[in-house]
Amino acid sequence: MKKYILIAISFLFISLLFSCKTKKVNNGTTVIGKEKKAVVLVENMITNQVKADWLSSRIKLNVEGDAVMNIGLSGTLRMEKDKAIWLSLKKFGFEVARALITPDSAFVLDRINGNNIAEDISYVQRKMNFPANFQMLQAMVLGNPVFFTKDFETKIDSTGYTLWSETSSPKSTYLLGAENFSLKAMAFEEYNPKRLMKVNLENYQIINGQRNFSHNRYFDIRSEGTGDMKVKLVFSNIEFDVEKKMPFTKPKLN
Repeated sequence: MKKYILIAISFLFISLLFSCKTKKVNNGTTVIGKEKKAVVLVENMITNQVKADWLSSRIKLNVEGDAVMNIGLSGTLRMEKDKAIWLSLKKFGFEVARALITPDSAFVLDRINGNNIAEDISYVQRKMNFPANFQMLQAMVLGNPVFFTKDFETKIDSTGYTLWSETSSPKSTYLLGAENFSLKAMAFEEYNPKRLMKVNLENYQIINGQRNFSHNRYFDIRSEGTGDMKVKLVFSNIEFDVEKKMPFTKPKLN
């Protein structure tokens, strides 16, 4: 059980295969017609990002794949912007693991086996053979896009707008809704080493009359190190900008 709990925690926090930098633009809404430029679509994606100093949510997490048995967990996720991501996971109503991720450290309490993990943030990268940083994990918890280039090609069809770059590293693709430019899907692919991740963001709902938040996330992850893996993450009872406690007794860093 320990192995599967750690994998579930790691894949929740490492929802990307690649390190990244986020881009900032001025706030505002840009109205575009059928003839659109890629730069305008990117600006709309960034403008539509979820912004919050605090996030708290109930979650359900399901992980299955070549290296993992099918595992389902429930729990609570809390995030303080640029400072911490806290997670408590339960099975049959009992807490089986608790985790705290900060910009420089990763802490995990394994309730089943009584083991504690205290490592620098690179532990998550080493454990799952994926690069990661705190800013990237924070963006993925909020359901925000991650960019690797400013140069895109674009098209429109019945599903919405598609942005893609064949020259970026990794190769990047984004699908936006035709009406409000909400982020519907992202895909990233590298060839050396061979790694692929597809993310579908569904069940958008307006929260507090302003934030359009994706409640359902589906990850399809493939790499030479882990094989194929599918992750489903469902958010509920979401609160924004309400300060929450993140109880955690930190063991010493290894």
